[in-house]
Amino acid sequence: MKETYKIEDFHPGQLVDFLGGPQFGGPEATAQAGRGNRRAGLARISEIIPDALNPILLSAEPDGGSTVNGWVRIETIILPNISTSEPQPEFVPETEEIDLLKTESVSDKDLETPAVVLPKEEEPPAPELTEFSIRVKVPALNVRREPHSEGTIVRQLVNDPTIYLISEEKDGWGKLKSGVGWILLKHTETV
Repeated sequence: MKETYKIEDFHPGQLVDFLGGPQFGGPEATAQAGRGNRRAGLARISEIIPDALNPILLSAEPDGGSTVNGWVRIETIILPNISTSEPQPEFVPETEEIDLLKTESVSDKDLETPAVVLPKEEEPPAPELTEFSIRVKVPALNVRREPHSEGTIVRQLVNDPTIYLISEEKDGWGKLKSGVGWILLKHTETV
């Protein structure tokens, strides 16, 4: 006698015996996908849409004998005979976190103390923002896009008495707080 299954008997990730027969291109498709019936064998449930005409999306298991890879009707699958099949993997929904370190069952008490405590990654301390004011002490000073002598010149400060605010220092260069560029600090004086 063939056992009758309900949709609730199945879940994504479950291994089932596909009995062979047609597969469909979608859950509501009425025309068979591809030519001919698919071969019977082991398959894994990828998705279930309970109220659909073809509610179960199957993928053939490697070396399981089946050629199914599509939507099927519930009457074409049964639960495998556990005594002759591999053990069923535990189904874990994609949204649930999996503890890969857990190898045996745990009690509530075990959950209170973690088995492995990983060191907390510390963020490097933020550099201190020490802004300071300078004045140019040479007749002309190049402002460069990058803090090095090969950096593109974006502007020149010529006979400029303005006091500028430096927001960052790097290898003897100072970044103008305005963001225009970098100047060589050895040609300036702090005010």
